[in-house]
Amino acid sequence: MGHKGIEEIWPEEFESYIDTHQESEYLLVDVRQPEEYVDEHIPGAKLIPLGKIDSRVKELPLDRDIIFYCGAGSRSRIAALMVAEQLETEANLYSISGGIRAWESRLVHDLPKIVHFEGSGTVQDLLYKAIELEKGAFVFYNSLTEKYCDHFFVKDIEPLAKAETAHARLVHGYLERFSPGFNPDFDEVFNNLKGDVIEGGLEFKDLMRKFDAFTERDLCLHVMETALDIEFSAYDLYKVMADKVSDKSVSEVFLSLAQAEKGHMKVIAKAIDRCSSKAGVE
Repeated sequence: MGHKGIEEIWPEEFESYIDTHQESEYLLVDVRQPEEYVDEHIPGAKLIPLGKIDSRVKELPLDRDIIFYCGAGSRSRIAALMVAEQLETEANLYSISGGIRAWESRLVHDLPKIVHFEGSGTVQDLLYKAIELEKGAFVFYNSLTEKYCDHFFVKDIEPLAKAETAHARLVHGYLERFSPGFNPDFDEVFNNLKGDVIEGGLEFKDLMRKFDAFTERDLCLHVMETALDIEFSAYDLYKVMADKVSDKSVSEVFLSLAQAEKGHMKVIAKAIDRCSSKAGVE
């Protein structure tokens, strides 16, 4: 057995879906925090916060489509990925793009999106993109630790910055392998990259200023959602790279990197639970 796949749908498509399906054919799951759910939620949604997905996956049906949503789409996409890994079902798994804010036609706080690299190009191109993405993650996490050094979520972020550098170094080794004559020093390559992974070329220092508008709780949530976006981009790219190379041993390395990024996503998912408790929200 196995699920048919994960599909992202826009609110308009979800509206069409519920118009053409019986309630007994699907389950709508809200993966935000309890206080977010209390503030507002799509009628009929079952609340399972992202950080609880792993432990509550048995509550999900095997014979119905499952549609996940969150605030803006990042958490629901990760929830679908986590469930796909554990749940044996022939049903479809969906994530609502833009989340409840798009569903209600609200602005998503004008936060930019992380670039999701396409799987086109040569192996060398993809390897460069991977190092660029790892550099972007490194810059983001370092920017957070410098600007918000007194915030409780920094301890969840600091280990991720070190992991991104290690990943970039490993990818650089394969870039040397697949590029005859290529031999620049890793530090030279890594330090010269901008880590330009935000749509529109926005720099992370500008993103930090956008974060300043949020309350303590919402700051943590938006930081973690941005981190999820970065980790998902890396996961997606490594999966593409694993399919792209013909050398099985190299493919397995990229799959292991994808698995590591998935592990980072789970760490961030757990950290989201602390956004509410540490900010004094009951």
